[in-house]
Amino acid sequence: MKPGLSQNETGTKSGLSQNETGTKSGLSQNEIELIRKCDGEKTASELIKTFGRSNRSKFQKKVLKPLIKAGLLEMTIPDKPQSRNQKYRLTAAGQIFLESLQ
Repeated sequence: MKPGLSQNETGTKSGLSQNETGTKSGLSQNEIELIRKCDGEKTASELIKTFGRSNRSKFQKKVLKPLIKAGLLEMTIPDKPQSRNQKYRLTAAGQIFLESLQ
């Protein structure tokens, strides 16, 4: 296991500790919901609309970035995180985590 990563009860590794999210699985309900709804590649705006949120920076800070750090979500253009063409998709680890939820 890499330093800084904790293993949660489902057997997946995440960069999130239980204290940061308040859930036993290591992920918040919003993060789990995003994983469930992230089919294919989606822009941040599409994901924000899915959740009915309006604050883009807060959504990125509280939901997107922790999932990217945990290795469950990735950017389609990692060299340019601020690109207007940026999209997000599940990683292989994200797919495995999604399957473990079902």
